[in-house]
Amino acid sequence: MNPDDILERLEPPPGGLAKLRALLESRPGVLRRLAPPIAVAVAVAAIVLLFVGRRRAMDPLAEARRQGNGAEVALGLAPVPKAPVIVDSDSRGTTALARVESADPNVAFYWVSSTEWH
Repeated sequence: MNPDDILERLEPPPGGLAKLRALLESRPGVLRRLAPPIAVAVAVAAIVLLFVGRRRAMDPLAEARRQGNGAEVALGLAPVPKAPVIVDSDSRGTTALARVESADPNVAFYWVSSTEWH
């Protein structure tokens, strides 16, 4: 089905396009007035980001060693902590651990609680 069969084609009013063009040419556009300040702001932002925004590249191996999550420990990227309690990053917001002291310093017990368990 052709759109011309469904919709009626409307013609603009007489002189409408000429009036619109005259109106647009009579007023200076907002873009024309704001173009120089916008160009200066973009140039300043580019210079600031170029010199100030430089950061050293992240070292994925050092970051894995710093985090020490279960996956990093299992892959040998992070050392096993003295009291090995590992909570995955996905569960850190919903899981709580409390260390329970024991008579033997080589034995560690933890109470584990989670809001996601049923």
